[in-house]
Amino acid sequence: MEGSAEYVEQIRRKFHPVLAAGQLRCKQAFITRENINALLREAGPPRRPDLLSIDIDGNDYYVWQAVTEVDARVVVIEYNGKFPPDCDWKMAYDPNHIWDGSDWHGASLKALELLGAQRGYQLVGTNLSGANAFFVKKELAGELFCQPATAQALYNPLRLGLKHRNGHPARYCLRGQAEGLGVLNYAPGVKAVPGYGFHEIERDGTKEHCWTAAPESRLTVRRSPGDTCLRLPCTVPQCVLERCGGRYPVRVAAGQAPAAEYFVTENSVLEIPLPPVEEACVCLTLSAPCLWSPAEVSGSADTRRLGVSVCLSGITTG
Repeated sequence: MEGSAEYVEQIRRKFHPVLAAGQLRCKQAFITRENINALLREAGPPRRPDLLSIDIDGNDYYVWQAVTEVDARVVVIEYNGKFPPDCDWKMAYDPNHIWDGSDWHGASLKALELLGAQRGYQLVGTNLSGANAFFVKKELAGELFCQPATAQALYNPLRLGLKHRNGHPARYCLRGQAEGLGVLNYAPGVKAVPGYGFHEIERDGTKEHCWTAAPESRLTVRRSPGDTCLRLPCTVPQCVLERCGGRYPVRVAAGQAPAAEYFVTENSVLEIPLPPVEEACVCLTLSAPCLWSPAEVSGSADTRRLGVSVCLSGITTG
């Protein structure tokens, strides 16, 4: 559950494969201690899940205090690491609270330690950056963790400057991908994704287009079973067409099929036969050897080498 519509949209895009497979659910909801149990009932998790994670930048203490619908074996909850480990502090409850980036949020580790004890949990540790506390049900913790199980013994101060980059930035969830779809796994409403040999996507209102940038460019297009034709909207400026006798030549190959020659004008729609395979997408290879530069043909400051512009939002199959 996430309160921000923007973040929910990012989650739905980034984790689309596992959401589509039913391995993950996402709900937009602004969480308070008054509505948390109703939201949990609606979501329908098991009565005793393995993990409950609470990080809402404010009323974390009060929401955990209010939870009765689930009795998790492990709880991870954000604490306010500004406060020393012997300080029992929590922000005054405010159902409309939104974090403003200041220290007015959450609760101290000591306050959460005491709350956890009331709920039958043992504090077992905190992370090195001083942001998250980990609790385990007392009957499960036994003698497995450090003693004494107190804030004073297990506290880490807030370390905002402590960062560790483990590999490349996480743009997508890397599980549940369908073979051959590439990044189309994460964009169910997107028809095509440009790959090698294309410039960055440009937007004009609701339309998206992309220029080929190399003698050979590749475009991945989503297709449905039974599709036999792909319609590819392309354009070349009139000033370039005048240099090419009114028609700009390109060769297009769909998958492993032989390339066929087409001619692009200011507003062309190339009808490309699709090979009879049941794959979820097809890779188009566009060969446009006659690259040109806006600086050369119109005197602009744009020195990019361009071929044809493909209207991504106008691509259809059938």
